[in-house]
Amino acid sequence: MSKPSIKCSRCDETFSAGFDYRMHFDKHMDEWYESEDRAEYIKTTTMHKHERKKEESLEEWINRISIKRSRWFHVIKLDYFNRMIRFGFGFNNGNPFIRIDLWWVGFRISKD
Repeated sequence: MSKPSIKCSRCDETFSAGFDYRMHFDKHMDEWYESEDRAEYIKTTTMHKHERKKEESLEEWINRISIKRSRWFHVIKLDYFNRMIRFGFGFNNGNPFIRIDLWWVGFRISKD
């Protein structure tokens, strides 16, 4: 199963497929249709939802409102004892990668 990449704007639940999200969002459409004041329903379920709470740190706030998207390109600063010029590929925790190290900096292309 793929990683979740779709986030519901009403309840922050995440989905990996568009069909799953669509079926989930129908629930919110029914709630909206059955509500007495539809404008108030939208306001209470979406407005101020993503504002930073007083007790939240900046990192906690960013993690709450965003989806962690996988990065495929990494730049790594190489330390004094790990400097070299090399090209290679392999697996790290089951994820394939390609690496290019150019003395001071390394580049990794991976699926994580």
